[in-house]
Amino acid sequence: MSAVALILAHAKVASDAVPQDWLLLPPSSLPDAAIVEGSHHGVPTLTLTNGLASRTFAVPSGGFGTIALSRSGFGSNCDAGGANFLRATSPEAEMRLDGVNYSIGGLVGQRDFAFLNMSELPELTSPAGAFRYSAHRTGAPTARYKPPRGLTLSVDFVAPEGAPAAHRDVVVTVVYALYRGLPLYEKHVAVTCSGRGGSVVLESLATDVLRLTNEATGYWPHAERGHITGASTSGRVHMASEMTRGTKDPSRGTTRLGPDESCTTCTQGNGALLLRSVYPRGPAAQLGPAGFHGRSFASFRTYVLLHDSDEAERQGLALRRMYRTLAPQVTENPTFLHLTDATEAGIRRAVDQCAAVGFEMIILSFGSGLDMESTDPAYVRSVAASVEYAHSRGIELGGYNLMASSRRVGHAGDCVNASGAWNGAACLASGWPKAERRMSEKPDALCVGAACLASGWSDGYFRRVKDFIEATGLDAIETDGPYEGHSCPSKEPAPPRGEGSSALTLGRLYERNMEFSAWCKEEGMYVHAPDPYYFRGINKDGMGYVETNWNLPLWEQITLARQNIYDGTWVKAPSQGWMFVPLVKYHGGWPQCCVEPAGFLHGEWEFYLSMYFATGVSPCYRGTRLYDDEEPASEALVQRYVAFNNKYRTILHADMVHLKRADGNGIDALLHVEPVAAKCRERAMLVVFHQSRAAAINTTLRVPLYYSGLDDVASVSRMGGEATTVRLRRDFSVTVRVEMAPASVAWWVFESPPGSAKRADASQRSVITHTPGLPGLFDATTRT
Repeated sequence: MSAVALILAHAKVASDAVPQDWLLLPPSSLPDAAIVEGSHHGVPTLTLTNGLASRTFAVPSGGFGTIALSRSGFGSNCDAGGANFLRATSPEAEMRLDGVNYSIGGLVGQRDFAFLNMSELPELTSPAGAFRYSAHRTGAPTARYKPPRGLTLSVDFVAPEGAPAAHRDVVVTVVYALYRGLPLYEKHVAVTCSGRGGSVVLESLATDVLRLTNEATGYWPHAERGHITGASTSGRVHMASEMTRGTKDPSRGTTRLGPDESCTTCTQGNGALLLRSVYPRGPAAQLGPAGFHGRSFASFRTYVLLHDSDEAERQGLALRRMYRTLAPQVTENPTFLHLTDATEAGIRRAVDQCAAVGFEMIILSFGSGLDMESTDPAYVRSVAASVEYAHSRGIELGGYNLMASSRRVGHAGDCVNASGAWNGAACLASGWPKAERRMSEKPDALCVGAACLASGWSDGYFRRVKDFIEATGLDAIETDGPYEGHSCPSKEPAPPRGEGSSALTLGRLYERNMEFSAWCKEEGMYVHAPDPYYFRGINKDGMGYVETNWNLPLWEQITLARQNIYDGTWVKAPSQGWMFVPLVKYHGGWPQCCVEPAGFLHGEWEFYLSMYFATGVSPCYRGTRLYDDEEPASEALVQRYVAFNNKYRTILHADMVHLKRADGNGIDALLHVEPVAAKCRERAMLVVFHQSRAAAINTTLRVPLYYSGLDDVASVSRMGGEATTVRLRRDFSVTVRVEMAPASVAWWVFESPPGSAKRADASQRSVITHTPGLPGLFDATTRT
């Protein structure tokens, strides 16, 4: 067949089976996960797949190892499927028991670690001394909360011959889960010890080990010391875990990306080709009949998301879909007052104001006087009465509680430093790596202090807080200073420390915090937190901010806040990150930094309201009130923006496409998109900010509507005005004329035109691997 004939034949096949774009479809319309049995060159294989992602295992006699990790189907450039992101085999997990290092499964014998030639499979064998394959089974997912539809593959491994007697009682189970509608797999490891030969200590554990290709890790160095970031424009593999926290120090994270010394032929790339999910220290789990953890220990869960593009917006959309699916509580987004007056009278006044304007929640702020550790019956009854009154007005009530950082509770409950001094540096409050190292070098240096939540003191602490919540009926909690990745190397025996192992203490610090978050979730509470433990029950953590920014003049704060929103929503849904409004003094900068005493009718306050409601971000409005009772117009102002939020709530809290970042000059813009027409009438909402107080602006803006699902024509209206019909370009963009007064905000709503011809089904649209319409964003010059 001629080259021309081959091209025409391929074109016909492609037109007969146009790939769907999963980001435009509801998960319910996508394939279920399945196990496919097969063989490669006579070697039995198992493939766990859902049409988006696949992980294939070779199962030779007595062996088990991953041979392929593919982003399949949608977005693939090859009819044979997506590229294999793996270039070499590796263990399914790694652990150290009682000082002995073990691989869990895996296959060895590969000749060249730059690529895996499938014809070599018959020559691959189980590594000597590794835990070897025993059995496998399938089942339904057991996610922390209501799991999406999916399938699990559980694989058992037993100790090798010649292992110590106690180790021969150990079974390692590696559990993989795949969910419908996500190009992602979840993985965790369970280690069980019957204890007939004695107890064992699980000293270290890596739950996933991947020898990735250059394409998978990206061709450019990662910014944070090799640490994979949330939505990097380089790399196709995003790894996170339940233990992932907001740290720039990889030594406290669970994701490790580094060089692979075994590959001597790998070319180019950034030198970081080995990706592992590991415990920062430990877990130091003691297993057996008398072990600290009992007979079985289950690791944190690791999540590996496979991207079909290097384009940052598309990667961010995939990441946000992951959170919405696996941690759906992050989509809750109540509007709330961060109340600084926890007296009964102060709470009642705030409840009445919130009810009057349509706010939904009050969180009693730090410095408000709330004491969630109180056991005083009279005080507990007082708070319970306030909760009851709030509920009578349709308002939920919660409170702030400092857990560990920046507090001292006495010798038996405080963290210590590496030298054992009680004012030491290895405490939760050390904060930044530089501070910790400096204190470690100077053991006598003072530390601001931290309570150790693995100590005996913490038993009473958690009991008091839970009792307070149950007795008062609080609906929400804002935790501050929980587990931050520091260790407490106390050598004291139990009580109060449990065991004389800093790694065990580190594990308990994490576990106890996560147990508390899970308890709050089970109680139906809204959890407002400083760290991103979404997979363990929190609703929201910081969008990303510098705390001292709230000491700056209000207009400067507002610009910085929009930058934070723009940057944070690459990797978070708008509802996932909290921001801040200083109604009253926070730290310094008084009075230019606060809405009061400037007043509730000044432009800064309205710009703050419009900015947060129009971006779908719910901040901490911190103060004693939302409006001035003596100025009815100030109440009406808040009511107007709450009404706007209620009318457009679905589209405002939908996904987001980034158009232009705030820079203090001209306009900046964001686009909300909702491709599933059944969810709301609005398919997109363009929000444009013009913060200059000196000049009007007149320009045009190209708006990319691909991710809205609109295909041919759209109905567009400006701020509730008359709608007009516009035709989309071939790149799914339209041009919007932007004329705005100084210091103003505007929005445009895009819908499917009523009575228009049936548009092409977005589900049959070919994947575009770049965001259309972004080049040449501004088509005209600014006129002032």
